[in-house]
Amino acid sequence: LYYAASVTPAAVQALASFKRGGTAVVRATHLPESGGCVELCLAATPAAQQALSAAPLRHVRLCVPALSPLWHPFTVCAAPHDDTTVRLLFRQYGTFTTKLAARLHEVRRPVVLVDGYHGDTGRLETALQHDAVIMVAGGIGVVSYLSLVAQLHAHLGRAECRTQYVVLHWMCRDGGLVRHVAAHYLVPIIGGDAEHGDGGREDAVPIQVVVHHTGRAPRTETLPGAHGSHGALRPYVEHVGGGTPFVPAAFSPGSRT
Repeated sequence: LYYAASVTPAAVQALASFKRGGTAVVRATHLPESGGCVELCLAATPAAQQALSAAPLRHVRLCVPALSPLWHPFTVCAAPHDDTTVRLLFRQYGTFTTKLAARLHEVRRPVVLVDGYHGDTGRLETALQHDAVIMVAGGIGVVSYLSLVAQLHAHLGRAECRTQYVVLHWMCRDGGLVRHVAAHYLVPIIGGDAEHGDGGREDAVPIQVVVHHTGRAPRTETLPGAHGSHGALRPYVEHVGGGTPFVPAAFSPGSRT
């Protein structure tokens, strides 16, 4: 009885989402020279963006009925200066992610159901209570920190913030993944983007990102500019089909901030 009471609301919500065509997929980017990494962009409502900004380091559960009836957890993040999507950046590993990546090569996407948010909602507040914040990530695990870095940058320098130093150490062997993440998530925040101007504000507390590239040097190296390396964006697929923007699930504990 307890199990039924806890599962039924989420099941009803998932069924309603399925009837609406699932969550709208904006595009999928298969990153070259990244060891099989894929970036999936989902349309999101302002409420979804605000909830992720208020509490980064969150994850959602993904179900693609055409591939599997099971729900799979994925870390979710937001890209700077993009208030219309939330993003999943994952590596093909195992049956589900490999099949999902293959289906995302198709123009007509499968129905994608998203449930969330889930996870701890107090990580940002905890980090801002310390003088120094040191983060260590490996490979695709950097996704867990991308939204946190953005929100730390937004809060640092304020009178109520005691943090004076932030550093992210990222060890990664895949040059394509490094270039994509740097161009689209890190440079617009801390790189002094001339257009948006927030990377070099005078009152900012230093944020240092140290990339330990452990793989072989690529055949051609292109340093990402403030607006990204075009080589890191292809191939991608603009998707057609139904679906609605992602809305935080009313029954997900991590959505109640």
